[in-house]
Amino acid sequence: MTVLFYPKGKMLAMPVLVVAGLMLGGCGTPTKQAEDCSAPCIAKAVKQQQALLSSKENEISSLQNALGQERAKRTRLEIASRSTGARSTRAGNPQAVGLPASAKAGECYARVIIPPKYKPETKRVLQRESTTRTVIVEPAKYTWETKRITIKEPSERVETIPAKYDWVTDRVMVKEPGERIKTIPAKYEWVTERVMVKEPGERVETIPAKYEWVTERVMVEEPGERIETIPAKYRWENKKIRVQDAVTVDKKVPVTYRTVRERILDKPAHTVWKKGSGLITRINEETGDIMCLVEVPATYKTITKQVIDQPERMKTVVVSPAQYKTVRTRVLVKPAQTRTIPIPAKYQTIRKKVLKRPAQTRTIPIPAEYKTVRKKVVKQPAQTRKIETPPEYKTLRKKVMVKPPQTRTVNIPGEYKTIKVKVLVSPAKTREVPVPAQYNTVTTKTEVAASRMDWRPVLCETNMTANNIRQLQMALSRAGYNPGNIDGELGAGTLQAVDNFQRRKGLSRGGITFETLDALGVRIN
Repeated sequence: MTVLFYPKGKMLAMPVLVVAGLMLGGCGTPTKQAEDCSAPCIAKAVKQQQALLSSKENEISSLQNALGQERAKRTRLEIASRSTGARSTRAGNPQAVGLPASAKAGECYARVIIPPKYKPETKRVLQRESTTRTVIVEPAKYTWETKRITIKEPSERVETIPAKYDWVTDRVMVKEPGERIKTIPAKYEWVTERVMVKEPGERVETIPAKYEWVTERVMVEEPGERIETIPAKYRWENKKIRVQDAVTVDKKVPVTYRTVRERILDKPAHTVWKKGSGLITRINEETGDIMCLVEVPATYKTITKQVIDQPERMKTVVVSPAQYKTVRTRVLVKPAQTRTIPIPAKYQTIRKKVLKRPAQTRTIPIPAEYKTVRKKVVKQPAQTRKIETPPEYKTLRKKVMVKPPQTRTVNIPGEYKTIKVKVLVSPAKTREVPVPAQYNTVTTKTEVAASRMDWRPVLCETNMTANNIRQLQMALSRAGYNPGNIDGELGAGTLQAVDNFQRRKGLSRGGITFETLDALGVRIN
């Protein structure tokens, strides 16, 4: 257990949460029955210990409050006693304030603080809790089995089925349809009278049509498209496969503690009555004792205690680690894809004759001729008629797509390999070996006598000389306490050095006592 020390010899023992604490919660012994203790059982035990800890902390708080009240009460009694003693001294009754009856004339006494006395005690403190360790009694048994692993994962590839084309014939017009004018000549007959041999008339002259050759771009193959396959991308990777499983054992890990330091109240703030001028700094015989109400601040001290760092838990211990084997496999990085590439149409340039100006006619007048002869008389005048010219065509052969291109997915089977792996047949058998607890012996101090106030002979103006002060200063300097200048004058540096020496040596404090002079080896003349 952890022991906490408090002023005036009061001690409070606080139980530490150990595995034995789980026994109090109903979880059995730590070696056997604790294995059957479930998580709710452990939680219940922890709650009980936390409740116990809370009650102990409340008890500590109430004891500290009671201690503060007792100190305040004692301080008030001491102040009242000093006031009564001062009045009694002036009245000539030294026994009322506890002054020694054997005091002689010329001797000075001061009410000083007698430090507390302590008694060393040796105690056995738990350093490490008892626990258990796991010992393998019988190793695990394994057997070899064949296992089929994947060397190359199954995938697929995309095949392109090309488009189908067919040759067809197509008639292309190379000359547009037109028309031509055909002249029907006039009909004549002969008469035997004198008449005009040739009547005035007109002749129709045909102006033929004009044509020109032009070039024209004719599509001989329609536009299409083709599908191009982008093959899949793979990469080789090293893959770890487990050939033997790990063997684990559940082990109970005991609760662990950590030491923390806590600052607690040692003495509460209070007020005391102190003299304004002591025996050394008396002004005259009639001033008497001057008492001042001085506020003394609270003092604290740091204690060390143990708290739970980690509760008891189960830990999985690997007895035999898993074994792995590295194999090289091909992994698909990017699947196969297809893209469509357009195929432009094909054209051919041809020359064809195009009507630029249609055929025309013009009438030319012919003057009449007279002769007494047989003459030819127009029986039917000449006529014209339009004859349509049919268009001219040319038969061309071109390639036409019958079936567009297509794709199909072809499955590629995976590749496998048969290997031998080690398989656990029966796990290792273990047993728990108890590890005893470790203890450490520590020495502590127990207060056997509390601090008190009492009258002691001191150095005062009556028995104080410059030589005595100088000897005191030299002795303090030899002991390692700086009194300031060694000049035979009692200053603040000398008084502070005396107080430091008394505190270090555990002597009475409150004046330059003869006990202090003896400890320094100073002889008063």
